Amino acid sequence: MKLLDPNRLWDSWLGLACHTLVAHGRDDVYAQLTSEIGKLARDGEVLDVGCGPGQGPMVLARSYPGLRVVGIDLAPAMVREAESRARKAGVERVSYQAADAMSLPFEDARFDAVYTIDSMKHWPDRVRGLREMHRVLRPGGHRRDGAGPGASNEAVRGLARGGPLRFIPGPRHGPCSAPWQAPPASIAPRRDLLASSPFGKAEVSALESMPLPGDPCEKGRVTMKPGLKMRVARPTDQLQEAVRFYRDGLGLTVLGSFEDHEGFDGVMLGVPGQPYHLELTTKRGHTVGRAPTQDNLLIFYLPDEAEWSAAVERMRASGYEPVPSFNPYWDQQGKTFEDPDGYRVVLQNAAWTDE
Repeated sequence: MKLLDPNRLWDSWLGLACHTLVAHGRDDVYAQLTSEIGKLARDGEVLDVGCGPGQGPMVLARSYPGLRVVGIDLAPAMVREAESRARKAGVERVSYQAADAMSLPFEDARFDAVYTIDSMKHWPDRVRGLREMHRVLRPGGHRRDGAGPGASNEAVRGLARGGPLRFIPGPRHGPCSAPWQAPPASIAPRRDLLASSPFGKAEVSALESMPLPGDPCEKGRVTMKPGLKMRVARPTDQLQEAVRFYRDGLGLTVLGSFEDHEGFDGVMLGVPGQPYHLELTTKRGHTVGRAPTQDNLLIFYLPDEAEWSAAVERMRASGYEPVPSFNPYWDQQGKTFEDPDGYRVVLQNAAWTDE
């Protein structure tokens, strides 16, 4: 047995954590793909191949009441997590099962639409996976794929123009899109994949938010420019206790707050005049739970020894003692503190530069 067997990795807590983090960075891809699928197959049955923790099926089921959505994933841990999330969210008309994209456990021509997001790069035989997707797709049905980072823009364009799929590249590609998933480091030659594919011709189109460099839609790209502000937002079940930790312990200033915005309360904390701040929110009657790991961190670099010591002492004076860091690196020059929800702050007595 290989120590780093990818199948075992994705069925572990690490795989779940990675997939969850990646999913949050793919919101635009999920939104456009599921919107297209829902419009094309409003009252049918849809298959998500490589559904991970179930984000795509839940978005579809919530948005289109007539749809029935099936998600499959090779990792049983992903399937269990998807089922748990659907139950907690009260989402119906979704089902999940552990299955291999290389041998889908469904009869021919069952689904009105089939899609995959960020999964094809993990397939040992992409042509076989494409054939399986085609086999379970009813005649006249729709297939969509969303890709993650990996392939060059030129390779993506070349593949898309050669074939009948629809491909939407992920954030590293941008959104002027093409039709199926990019493998991690390169795309198989077009003749090897599309010549063997049962699909016809490819369509290249754009996601509004993420154009490919050099494409006509690049002029609409959103780039980080001076003057823009960054908000780090997360939910909490203990809003007042969390505010106390970041205000009294860490020394941040309350910059604003709101109450009962459609059931949500929130507080924004930061340093006045700085282009970043933290937002803590809570939804009445909804429980979010503690931090998923001990390595969910906010890191503050304080190279001045006196300033760093004062920050550490302020935390202690407010009743918060340092905890051992999950990653020992942060204990070498810093102190780690845990907030009431289990999220952690590192006060690092060091400088950081992007050079």
